[in-house]
Amino acid sequence: MADSTRFELIWKNTMQALKVTPDVQLKWSNIVLEKYSETQRHYHTICHVDHILDLFNKYCEHLTDKNALVLAIVFHDIIYNPQSGSNEEDSAELFQSFAEETGLDLHLKEKVYKWIIATKSHQINDSSKETDADLKYFLDFDLAILGEDPAMYKQYAAQIRKEYSHFSDEDYKNGRSKVLAHFLKSDLYFTQILRAKFNDQAKINMKNELDSFK
Repeated sequence: MADSTRFELIWKNTMQALKVTPDVQLKWSNIVLEKYSETQRHYHTICHVDHILDLFNKYCEHLTDKNALVLAIVFHDIIYNPQSGSNEEDSAELFQSFAEETGLDLHLKEKVYKWIIATKSHQINDSSKETDADLKYFLDFDLAILGEDPAMYKQYAAQIRKEYSHFSDEDYKNGRSKVLAHFLKSDLYFTQILRAKFNDQAKINMKNELDSFK
């Protein structure tokens, strides 16, 4: 089973802040680690969660509702089936089970649920009220891998290919090319600080991957 010291520490601190009892805290910690250790996962593992929590720590001073951020980070990919189109909805539903068992505040529960669903499109409707900075940071953290150094990106791309091993090389190339072309059309990051840090390298990384399919 995968393990993460960063996850364990931040999870424990968050559960204490939310006054979750130790037995329930341990129960859900085990569920999280078990889910993220499933054999169909190669990128969407506890290491992905850990990477985002590292960014959470680095940019903590910019965040307002830290408990909500941690919950969204931990639960956003807790259900992951590469052949499913409802992973985000299913992850949000499992979070609901956690929220009900722990008696989370209704506002917190609804906020985290919406943030998990937002990872499906990685878009924010600026005409709505769902434009808070915390959500923008959360979505940027989730896509930060695209703007990491080329070696780290290459490893990520290889892991994604393994998760979609049920596709032929040709079908995967066609599908992945469409995703990359979509991302290349616009800026990927909502926050100025993460856009400045990751956007240019992300474009280079994705262009190189796209070129590798030719």
